[in-house]
Amino acid sequence: MNLKELIHNIKFDLLRYTYGSSDTFTLSLFFKGLAHLGFWAVLNYRIGRYMRLKTKNKIIWAITGLNKIIIEILTGISIPYSCNILSGILIGHFSNIMIAGNVQIGTNCTLHQGVTIGLAGREEKKGVPIIGDDVFVGAGAVILGKIKVGNAVAVGSNAVITDDVPDNAVVVGQKAEIISYKGSKGL
Repeated sequence: MNLKELIHNIKFDLLRYTYGSSDTFTLSLFFKGLAHLGFWAVLNYRIGRYMRLKTKNKIIWAITGLNKIIIEILTGISIPYSCNILSGILIGHFSNIMIAGNVQIGTNCTLHQGVTIGLAGREEKKGVPIIGDDVFVGAGAVILGKIKVGNAVAVGSNAVITDDVPDNAVVVGQKAEIISYKGSKGL
């Protein structure tokens, strides 16, 4: 990633916070974006990831690590620098958003409060999700495991997703069922 890509990503992230208005990228729009705690977390992720990709300097890594902790405390949003999130992410409401390391998220993804995108599974099925472009994730939704969520998918509030989801699908619900008797050992 170079500086031009960083600025491009931040610009398109920020434009999502106009919520459809005709605002263009200006300094005043940047300051309006700072009124959204979700944008704080995204901005910290973008800058921290850029700095960590550019250097292995332990001081820089310590500073970005400290910044991540501060942002998590202030916003309740955890975005590890190891994630690969493309431009245009919108965190519509702050708080209780947890994203596992190495998660991949496509362009123009919208996350609402209480969303968890995390690691799950055992052995060869253990991993994190890959989320496509133009995905909407409702409040309280959980997306877990080595799965793929297609493009233009809408995930309903409080849905629990543990299997692949094809493009253009709308998924809801949280049906719990016994899937094995291996218990919690090894998790």
